[in-house]
Amino acid sequence: TDIIIAQRERCKTLKEMAERSRYFYEEIKTYDEAAMKKHFSAETAELLHQLVDALTALSDWSAAAIHQVIIAISERLNVKLGQVAQPIRIAMTGSTISPPIDITLQLIGKDRSINRLMKAINYTKAL
Repeated sequence: TDIIIAQRERCKTLKEMAERSRYFYEEIKTYDEAAMKKHFSAETAELLHQLVDALTALSDWSAAAIHQVIIAISERLNVKLGQVAQPIRIAMTGSTISPPIDITLQLIGKDRSINRLMKAINYTKAL
């Protein structure tokens, strides 16, 4: 039910909700190539590495705690929140569309979120 609550504002039909919720249940097989080209670079890989370190150390896997980590990374690197959130969103969902990113990470779970971030970092290295 948490996923339904998170998705209900973005989806008009149940079919659309089911299609846009796959990444909560299945691993990401592909990334939106245009989104990757726009939002991923060597700097993005470093940003995601710092995020992985901070999230790994996080004991409270709540949306609020995750949000604070994302804000801290944004401030530490002196980049806009969107420059942090969009790469995370792509790593989590394969696209640039999702519920708020902190809620998305919380619902996906800590281990799976960190694994997806590492996969995106490795993908970035291959670009």
